[in-house]
Amino acid sequence: MMKKYMGYLPIGLLCLIVLFSQLIYTRRNDFHVELSTIAQEGERIGDPDAIKDLAYSFYIADTNLGGYSGEGSNAWRIDAQGESFKISYDPKGYKQHQMMVGDDAEIFFSVSVSPKYDEKTMPMSEENKQSDADFYNDATIHSYENKIERLSYELVVGRHHVEGGALISDGEDNIQLFTVKTKNGKRDLTVTYHEESAGNQERVYVYPQASVGNADDKYGNLKNYGFLNAPIVKLGKESFTAIGALQFGVNFNEVEFEKDPTGIYRIEESGKLTQLVPMDVNRETVLYMEAFQGKLIAVVEKNGYLYGRAYSSKGVLLDEFQFSFDLQNTNRMMLLPEKEHVLFVQEPVYDGNNRDLLIYGMEQEQFKQIDHMPLNGLNITDISGNYANTLLHYKKDTGILHIVVNDDGKALYVAAQTNKKLLYRSTLLGDYTDDSKLVLPDATQITTGNAYENIMSYVLNTQKRTLQNLRLVQDGDV
Repeated sequence: MMKKYMGYLPIGLLCLIVLFSQLIYTRRNDFHVELSTIAQEGERIGDPDAIKDLAYSFYIADTNLGGYSGEGSNAWRIDAQGESFKISYDPKGYKQHQMMVGDDAEIFFSVSVSPKYDEKTMPMSEENKQSDADFYNDATIHSYENKIERLSYELVVGRHHVEGGALISDGEDNIQLFTVKTKNGKRDLTVTYHEESAGNQERVYVYPQASVGNADDKYGNLKNYGFLNAPIVKLGKESFTAIGALQFGVNFNEVEFEKDPTGIYRIEESGKLTQLVPMDVNRETVLYMEAFQGKLIAVVEKNGYLYGRAYSSKGVLLDEFQFSFDLQNTNRMMLLPEKEHVLFVQEPVYDGNNRDLLIYGMEQEQFKQIDHMPLNGLNITDISGNYANTLLHYKKDTGILHIVVNDDGKALYVAAQTNKKLLYRSTLLGDYTDDSKLVLPDATQITTGNAYENIMSYVLNTQKRTLQNLRLVQDGDV
């Protein structure tokens, strides 16, 4: 009789582990956070009065075994003002923030540029097979490689509207084809490609061989941070985009367009693109673009030099200035518009911790430099967009720059400085990753054959929560 029920013992133990961990967790669903006040190892420097006007918020959320926070996550919103923190349990707000796209009926556009597969020049044969197999989502994927002379790109504009907090497609996309070809007329353009399931259909993904570093490709260092999606910029009800060298994974020292599509465009309500500023990618190209005070602010490369430019909504060049470092000596550029000024960050190639910060305003449609300071230390990777890890906020009346950096979701650094000196720096401390705060992993993980091992490894893992959704809080924000 005993043997009959022995088979249920592992399942029973598994249920007890789940129940026990959940009981402990529900008893400890609060925690404490503060900024370090101990001046050791550079954790605390200076006077906290320098950040008394700094207001920002972020979430601390459970992270499942896959390394991200899912729908069932516990989440706490942290509202910070200077050295004070208010903590509220807010999983609903966290989920809404993750899904936040806009108001119902609001129109959005997407612009993507991707290489197009050509079965004639990209055969899937044993001769072209690059590797035996890669494994992804339990599927076997074979990768192939070939040298070609011409490569076509699809420029796809999608039109969407907001409905119930989600983006809904408005029908067929607007698609244009553009082709690059090798300058010497030979098959010297190397591409890799593989077939993969995408939804209910098979799709072939194509990747041109990327050049690494500025020695081979003048945009090589900028490409190290990923080939950028085309920017979508809104001025009132009008939308704009820019197509430039960074949207293409090819080396323009070696290839050229049959018909150059690069430049600045207005996106018509139908999704059609109207070119406002045509460009020659061999001479100049838009690298980044944002909206500021009814104007298009762009970082443009021209003949190896970098410029900040202001364009009207009609595509008229209003003003420009030249950056300190040329393209060859630039590792990364970042651009952030605020209400009264624009922040430009330039990172030199050989000294990534010694960035150059330029702050400009506009007067009578002309750039006016407000401040200029070094931006030293801290792991600053992006200052704008949905995936920014850093908040920068400049106060013109005091000349103080506030900096908040989310370092890979594991640490938060807060600093304040002027163009003359560092005023304050500290680190967030808290017990939000204590072992006693246990939480269940994602349900799909529990149902696998390794459920017991998954739960035990998760219970023993102390890095179960991450810092996310960092944003500046200003007047009128919720």
